[in-house]
Amino acid sequence: MERLKVTYYAKITGIQATSYETLAEIYKNKQSIEKAINAEKDAEINKLKKTNRRLIITNTALTLGITGLAFSTIYFAIL
Repeated sequence: MERLKVTYYAKITGIQATSYETLAEIYKNKQSIEKAINAEKDAEINKLKKTNRRLIITNTALTLGITGLAFSTIYFAIL
């Protein structure tokens, strides 16, 4: 009966195994891999958010600086 269930599971998932213990180990490995991938993905998202924040601040500072420079140039040109 166990062999029939393992064979049926192998047909559904494509995972070849000889016993429930092997299937359990494969499932545990799969869960560990998915957890590691999610952790890495979350770390990458946080890194990109920090970079994005820094770029927004830099763009704002540059925009204000150029605007100030343009106004001061116009002011001194009129004087």
